[in-house]
Amino acid sequence: LDQRLNKRPELFVVDLIDILMNIIVAFLTNSVVMLSEAFQGLADLITSSLLLIGYSRSKKRADSEFQFGYGKEIYFWTIVSALAMFFVTASLSIIFGYNRLINPEIIDNKILMLMALVIAFSTNSYAFWLSVDRLKKNLNITNIWKSFKRSPLIEVKTAFVLDLMGSLSAFFGLIAFFIFYLTGNYQFDGLGAILIGINIAVMALMLIIELKSFIAGKSVGQETIDKIKLIVLQTKGIKSISDIRTMHQGSDKFMLNLDIKVNDSAIAGEIGSIIKRLKRDLLEQIKNIGYIQIELDN
Repeated sequence: LDQRLNKRPELFVVDLIDILMNIIVAFLTNSVVMLSEAFQGLADLITSSLLLIGYSRSKKRADSEFQFGYGKEIYFWTIVSALAMFFVTASLSIIFGYNRLINPEIIDNKILMLMALVIAFSTNSYAFWLSVDRLKKNLNITNIWKSFKRSPLIEVKTAFVLDLMGSLSAFFGLIAFFIFYLTGNYQFDGLGAILIGINIAVMALMLIIELKSFIAGKSVGQETIDKIKLIVLQTKGIKSISDIRTMHQGSDKFMLNLDIKVNDSAIAGEIGSIIKRLKRDLLEQIKNIGYIQIELDN
């Protein structure tokens, strides 16, 4: 996903080929698990495509109509992709799986199916490992869940969710394969497809829940707040901080509103210099501040 955001369109072609291969394997094997794998790949492709649209639009310059910029567009397009995952790809997988569950059919070319699932699990697991590594590196937190919750980068969160979805889908497919291979009960092919559909739906809900807090106006993490406080209190002429308010403007920018008190001895001419110096220091030391408003508290 990082490479897609760096405008590597050939990777979308790779995703398309992956979807087509799963459809072909599904046709050759008569397996709805493989069809669900194709739906999962489609969900990945749709989400990545819409995220790229949102990411590109979020970088547009502020104008008279959107004076704080277009940063929040990325939230809208990611929400659209998550809804498509939930209502389209997850639903189709569950429907096809249920039909196979009540009307089981023999699976052909089992070795081909096994090879496709092993490849899918291996590639998605490797991609998931890279997503986990990036999440932890961004925040220097070893706990994966805390890293996911604290990261403000929607594209990183989405990559994590998509790679986890792909890994679990292939894993459920493998479990279903081994059970019906050993037992001869092909209802488990349908059950595997249902599990993959549920997995896609859960991942979509996971994205929606995360995005809800950002759309509502989530503030930055406590580490960033502490850094802001340190910079403010180290600025000569500032006595204290009355209030700090922040809100994410998009994937990599946030708004900052500060209420400060200056030293009683500061005269009118000095106050302007103090505020100007504080703004400069904040922008130099915290690169993702998109907008600063500093007010004096008497």
